[in-house]
Amino acid sequence: MLAMLADSGDLRILPHTDELILATIAFGILVVFLLKAVFPRLKKALEDRTAKIQGQLEEAEEAQEIVRRAQADVAGERDRAIQQLQTTLGELSIELAARIIEQDLRNNEAARQLVDKAIQDLAQTPSGQA
Repeated sequence: MLAMLADSGDLRILPHTDELILATIAFGILVVFLLKAVFPRLKKALEDRTAKIQGQLEEAEEAQEIVRRAQADVAGERDRAIQQLQTTLGELSIELAARIIEQDLRNNEAARQLVDKAIQDLAQTPSGQA
């Protein structure tokens, strides 16, 4: 099957011509099969996968935008809640102070003692400065 030629001392192994022709035809059939059947399917599968990944990336970007907007909403709500709490605390403080002052002013003796104590405190500080 294999022809061996010995020229100038080296040994070459060459296939017979009919084997070479048959191998070339088989290789050609294989290439045609790959080009017609396998490569188009492979290309389609790769395009589908690319489209799927692209879609997932776009969804992830939409999801990130939703998270950013939600975080901004939460921060705004937190700021509004703090502002409302400060307002409520201020109103309660004013109401409490008004009740204390009103009660003290109703009791004339208590009011006089409060004024006397304030005068004494001012007199004890150097040069009347608080």
